[in-house]
Amino acid sequence: MRRPTMLLILLLLTLVAPAAQAAPDPAAGPDLDAIDAFVEDRMRRHGIPGIAIAVVKGDEVIHARGFGTDGRGRPMTADTPLFIGSVSKSFTGLAVMQLVAQGRIDRDAPVRSYLPWFEVADPDASARITVRHLLSHASGLSDLRYLESSRLPDDATIEEAVRDLRRAEPIAPPGSEFHYFNPNYTVLGHLVEVVSGQPYADYLREHVFEPLDMRRTFTDPEAARAAGLARGHLQAFGVPVPREQPFRQHGLPAGYLMSTANDMAHYLIAMNGDGAYGDRQVLSRFGMIELHAPSGPGRFYANGWIVGAHRGHRLVQHGGTNEAFKTEAMLLPDDDLALVLLANQSTLPMALFAYADLSTGLLDLLIGAAPAPPPFTMRGLGAVLGAVFLIQLALIARSAARLPRWRERARTWSRARATLAVVPHFVVVPAIAFGVLAALETWMGRGISLWQAFDGVPDLTLMLAVGFAADLALGSWKATALARDRGLARVG
Repeated sequence: MRRPTMLLILLLLTLVAPAAQAAPDPAAGPDLDAIDAFVEDRMRRHGIPGIAIAVVKGDEVIHARGFGTDGRGRPMTADTPLFIGSVSKSFTGLAVMQLVAQGRIDRDAPVRSYLPWFEVADPDASARITVRHLLSHASGLSDLRYLESSRLPDDATIEEAVRDLRRAEPIAPPGSEFHYFNPNYTVLGHLVEVVSGQPYADYLREHVFEPLDMRRTFTDPEAARAAGLARGHLQAFGVPVPREQPFRQHGLPAGYLMSTANDMAHYLIAMNGDGAYGDRQVLSRFGMIELHAPSGPGRFYANGWIVGAHRGHRLVQHGGTNEAFKTEAMLLPDDDLALVLLANQSTLPMALFAYADLSTGLLDLLIGAAPAPPPFTMRGLGAVLGAVFLIQLALIARSAARLPRWRERARTWSRARATLAVVPHFVVVPAIAFGVLAALETWMGRGISLWQAFDGVPDLTLMLAVGFAADLALGSWKATALARDRGLARVG
């Protein structure tokens, strides 16, 4: 009995040993192979042309890699520059907090203490908006009433954009409500210029980029292109569509910096620690605590960062969405881990679903959890939309083929019935389009222009445009046919 028992024990130990070896060791850090496999899988499922990531543990970059292509025939790498969107706000927040630490800016002082001419459409709000209100998006301004992108040329200066806010009508009293509003950070960018005496780009270069050894981070798109700037993409019907990213000079402090995964890793090391990279300090330890301390309504927005939690782990993060690029910067301060993801594709559904899936899964992998499968993929959604579009085209062709028969029947109709048959062609699709736009604005709490809607949902916009053009043509043909037939009837 002893020998079979020993053999059984040895067999059990042999079976258990591999499982024990494979168990994750938190001290060893995240499983980088699993992260790479996850990114490759989601790129394929969601139809993303290129992604670059970097993973930081403590004061080290433990992983940096590119996947796919940069959109210009080159492999994506960790040194490929991409637009980082609203992650730019965290740089502006850092610049302001540097000047706060030097005693040159008081966050609770009115903006007019530094820009005496600062003005919005309401005189009381103009005098009451403080620096802290801007930092926490509690200025009371909203793009529901002031849409910056539709008002200013791309080459307008930061100061010109701030001065144009005299036309911006507040939606709430300063300090009372959170409204994400890009021009808040444009004002802060100009504040940095006035207080420091340097152009915004020069200030960042001297006080942030150089100390953090961010040699491939840019404020000028021409310099970024010379360094290999990726080409952005939209997505229509699940297929990447190249889209050259516009550059809005006045929006630089809010959303138009360009950087790489490796450079952003240096930045995250400083932001996730004591404000230092190597022996260079950009903010003191106390300043870093203040930088990540939420203020304002909701107590979740902190000087260019959003503070929350992921599966019980403290999370400090900010996303960035340009017309054709997407970035996610994520800090897990208590775990001493951070990750940045940069991609050369963006649409509204991609930002809401694909990149939410990616960022959530990557956070899971950072803390040793298994990512959940996506509820659906953008390729799958695109195939469904493509099928619906083909059905739409078939129905339009069918309606056009039936016009002669419709004309024969309509000759016997009353004027009222004929009018009711024609009018919907001119009003239904525009009503649907503006209804969808209004619903999106209400849901997001932000204003959206028609051009932004095209960039945000190009396939749906195309379907609505084709539907409107077809309805306009069909309605015009029917109206013309009715007028001719009734005119001939009167002559007869």
